[in-house]
Amino acid sequence: MRGLTDAVALAAPASFELAATADAATEARRGERVVEVRIGIGPLTGQIPLRVLGHAACIADTLRTDIPAAIRPADRVCLFSSAPKTGNANAGGMLQSMAALAGALRLAGVSSPINLEVACATQEVPNHLLVDLPAALLLWFTEAAKNAGNRADPAWYAIEHSAPSMFADLAGPGNVPFRVTVGSAPEARFWAARRHVRSAAMMQGLRLAPSIGLIMRSLLRPWYSKTAAEPALSDALASQSSAMATLDRAANPQHQGGNTGLKREARATRRMLGLPNVTGLIDAVSSVRAAAQYVRNSKFEIGARLAHEMEIM
Repeated sequence: MRGLTDAVALAAPASFELAATADAATEARRGERVVEVRIGIGPLTGQIPLRVLGHAACIADTLRTDIPAAIRPADRVCLFSSAPKTGNANAGGMLQSMAALAGALRLAGVSSPINLEVACATQEVPNHLLVDLPAALLLWFTEAAKNAGNRADPAWYAIEHSAPSMFADLAGPGNVPFRVTVGSAPEARFWAARRHVRSAAMMQGLRLAPSIGLIMRSLLRPWYSKTAAEPALSDALASQSSAMATLDRAANPQHQGGNTGLKREARATRRMLGLPNVTGLIDAVSSVRAAAQYVRNSKFEIGARLAHEMEIM
């Protein structure tokens, strides 16, 4: 796994998995195993941030450069909303956030099949797995849950990130994909929790899906967690230049509420706003009804749980 850019850090498997992961990577390079990229989206509270455009551009860069360097180009990209696990599931918000990111990925040039799904709300990681998270890691999840309004038990939520409907560390029967996790810097904590789950599963003799993580180190805040200083995606319908100026200020620590961790996405958002179809995407996800129609008309794969939610919208 060589040739990764400076923009990402490799979240490597634990030592007990290295040999099996290397073998699976070889199979994937020979075309004997599907390469699947999995990207989680947390609960969206409020409006979709304009920054989703830049985030998609950063992911597209990783799909073009880092994943082929690590394994080979991805066969499919799976986006899932973790909101049902948090107790904050809002069907409309889940749909709009996934539609916005999926559409932005298409604008950024991602041509792989894109699957949209929502996580299962109930427990999926078996109780018999004795997962003991370190105190410091558990404290981080506890504080993050308070800040995000996550109503789920922090330890349970952290462990459930290995569930089949989330990052799918626990493998079922058959030839499972080689899974590549892509996320912003906070994803490293979830990867750490998942390693503890994987270790417990290995001790119980359960099969694991081969997986590595690519952490976009310069993206310090999840795109779906909007700061008070940031503009909404819909603001660009009134004035792209004004919305971009607001995002630039939000990414400048010299301004009140400015966060330097938004800089890379802000630069990428500026590039995305210059694309010819960006206004159409922004309009298409401006409401739940519009987003549902957009997803139905686009060539996205829709998972069973999301399809059920869309039926009752």
